Amino acid sequence: ALVVVDDKTRKLKAVIKDPELVTPTGKFNVFNTQHDVY
Repeated sequence: ALVVVDDKTRKLKAVIKDPELVTPTGKFNVFNTQHDVY
C-alpha cells in the first residue's frame, strides 16, 4: 500500500493499495517519498 501523509499536519491523507507499487523490499522508504507530490 502507498501511504500519503500530509507533510504539515502529519495526518493520513490516502492509502493506495496497488500490487504494482510494491518495491522489492515490500515497503517504501518514507524519507525518500514523504516530499514527493502525489
